[in-house]
Amino acid sequence: MTLFGDDTVSLSTTESRVRCSLALPDADDGYQRQYLDSDTWSVTESTLTARDDDYFLHIGFRRHKNDTERNTAEDGTVLGVDLGIETLAVTSTAYFFSGRELTHGLREFEKVRAGLQQTGTRSAHRTLDQSSGRELRYVRDVLHRASNAIVDEALRYECDVIASCFV
Repeated sequence: MTLFGDDTVSLSTTESRVRCSLALPDADDGYQRQYLDSDTWSVTESTLTARDDDYFLHIGFRRHKNDTERNTAEDGTVLGVDLGIETLAVTSTAYFFSGRELTHGLREFEKVRAGLQQTGTRSAHRTLDQSSGRELRYVRDVLHRASNAIVDEALRYECDVIASCFV
């Protein structure tokens, strides 16, 4: 996406690039113009949404903070994290950490355990005893990688606080 000074934007499509005009509210009605015209704000990520044959471009902006602004708690940047089951974590920066790998791994452990229990031999029970902690270590590893990815996301966006969202 490229923004131009004549209130147009260039978007990349699967076929080619498309140049569209921005429909912004007047200065009295909207606040968007101050971000587009300012040198202190830079464009970050944007999403294009289709609704009822209309397209809406949601443009994200970021302003670099100096050290004194960064160290004040009320102006700190917060990374919100929503925890779930199918999707282990979703951050406020739209980073999704899927739970499919964990679910698949747990299903595989269950299959192996069921097969060994059904066999019922002494060797099968010995194998069950030896692998008793493997599943827990696997879960801890997946969750550890998810937490590291969240911390990396916080560092990438220079967040001062990571907050978990509970409902």
